[in-house]
Amino acid sequence: MVGPLHQNLALHCDRDDARYELAAALELHDDAYHVRVQEIVGSIAALDGTGLLRDVARASFGEALGYVLHGVEDGPTRIGLVEGYYAYLGLGMVWLDTLESGLIDAPSALVASTWARTRPNASRLACAVTEGFLEAAVRTITGWCAEVRELRDAELGARCRYAVTLHGPAAPTERAAGSGAHLRLLPTPARVQLQSGVDGLIEIDGRWFAHVPAGLYAKALAEWLALAASSGAPLLALALAQLDYVSAPAAAPLRLAPQT
Repeated sequence: MVGPLHQNLALHCDRDDARYELAAALELHDDAYHVRVQEIVGSIAALDGTGLLRDVARASFGEALGYVLHGVEDGPTRIGLVEGYYAYLGLGMVWLDTLESGLIDAPSALVASTWARTRPNASRLACAVTEGFLEAAVRTITGWCAEVRELRDAELGARCRYAVTLHGPAAPTERAAGSGAHLRLLPTPARVQLQSGVDGLIEIDGRWFAHVPAGLYAKALAEWLALAASSGAPLLALALAQLDYVSAPAAAPLRLAPQT
């Protein structure tokens, strides 16, 4: 199923470009931190594709960790479970015992590294996914929102060092146990004004991730991501990583209308 859908998407891409360029506008609704729906960029052309990868990895892995650690209060046990689950998902080994020093050692996530070996700027893309996973891990262990950034560019799969900056307590998130990932293509809310070439929202488990252009592949894209979402957090992050960049029409792609 993935193959035909993936090929269907590829038919609508510029074959001379190594990236998938979707004429889309992007916004994130980070309900985990109880913030309002925000417009990510004034001009989507300035969007760094690594930001999307990081946000998706953090959201998807963070939810999975919530289920794994439900009811576990002991600190060392929680750290051990996070490290073990990180390895169990095929992401590699992570060393969280140095967290209090503001540093974490980990290889770039293996699922991202495998895919990224054939991509431009591969190391940076893989590290962005790893940063998202680690931000979710730190938040789960400490209860604080964190920014994790690689200190130096390293070879794919190599052990890297990441700096951790804590930004304050994270707001608790109420979620029904076992709700799982859910994706659907939504009609456009009345308060959202879309510009030319943009039509529809993709919602992943209650979060709005992208506006996709009207066209033959919009439904295929939703089905492809839904299949990935049903297979778990790492595959979902990897599937969205394959979109690489999100580019927009020349006109300002998205504006949120004032709420009345």
